Amino acid sequence: MPPGFPAHRLMICEVVQPGGNWSSYPPHKHDTDDPPREERISTRFTTTASGFPAATAFSVVHAPGDETLRVVHGDVVAIREGFHPFCSAHGYDAYT
Repeated sequence: MPPGFPAHRLMICEVVQPGGNWSSYPPHKHDTDDPPREERISTRFTTTASGFPAATAFSVVHAPGDETLRVVHGDVVAIREGFHPFCSAHGYDAYT
């Protein structure tokens, strides 16, 4: 973060997720449970397997205009509202 970054505080955590498993489950909801927080999920994969063209996970954002996002190595997903579970495909260990 550059000096003067406009945040009162940051909470940073790491999740190592074996392939085929969920994280953020049961899903939590920032916009009503503890506003005005935003979560950003940066995804890396520690394994590669066959079946998908690239290491793959899915982030589901249950909010107005529900979205299911395909997430690959290096992607960042910003969650501003709604519930948001995350699932990595079998054989692809995720590090978020």
